[in-house]
Amino acid sequence: VIVDAASGAGNLSIPLSGLLGRKTTVLAIDVNEVALHRLKERDASVKVLCADLAADIDLERFGASMVVSLHGCGAATDMAIRLATRNRLPFVVSPCCTAKAVVGRTYGPQLQATNGTGSRMSSEHRSGAPSDIVYPRSAWLASALTEHLNGNDDIDGAYATIAKVADVGLGPQTPLEQVEHQRLAKRIVEWDGQRYWQSIGERPDRFDQAGLGRRFFCSIWKGYCGCSRICCCDFV
Repeated sequence: VIVDAASGAGNLSIPLSGLLGRKTTVLAIDVNEVALHRLKERDASVKVLCADLAADIDLERFGASMVVSLHGCGAATDMAIRLATRNRLPFVVSPCCTAKAVVGRTYGPQLQATNGTGSRMSSEHRSGAPSDIVYPRSAWLASALTEHLNGNDDIDGAYATIAKVADVGLGPQTPLEQVEHQRLAKRIVEWDGQRYWQSIGERPDRFDQAGLGRRFFCSIWKGYCGCSRICCCDFV
């Protein structure tokens, strides 16, 4: 059984099911019951579970062998990794929409209106981090940001800026500058995640570490704070 975490309407689940055939079951997990209903209309062979990835889901009862997640928006990627590690399963993930992770979740009338499934939560709130997932993820990035904020304690705002740059660039800028800023910001976010998982004894091999070096923060962080004293090697 392969678990597709944050499956949505099945853009990964359905091809996987068709590719792997009857010998492998695909279990799609998502908090959006409307998307899961659409998935079942598209491919009835895929099993579905309407559940919030923020919950502690026992995958052993489904006979799961691995967890995958394609374009898990915001914190959904980190929740998918946590789902896999809690169940001691291998995983393959592809993150998406980094900045949505820093949107706080709202558990109010929207959630209650669906008998607790959460399927009517807005996309941003479904992608937002639950209270037990904090950004930056690692002590490494939190320490680096604290040092270079010169006493300003707005680490949350600094991380949110990096996350937004990873999604849409720094702007206004040329297309090439935008791509470069996004690439560097994305590496910061992914390296932060890797440092966190390593600190708790996990080995997340999802990260492309090629090219990490002395240019790591420069073009992004100078644009954010105007600091000319940045020593990028401090971050590596």
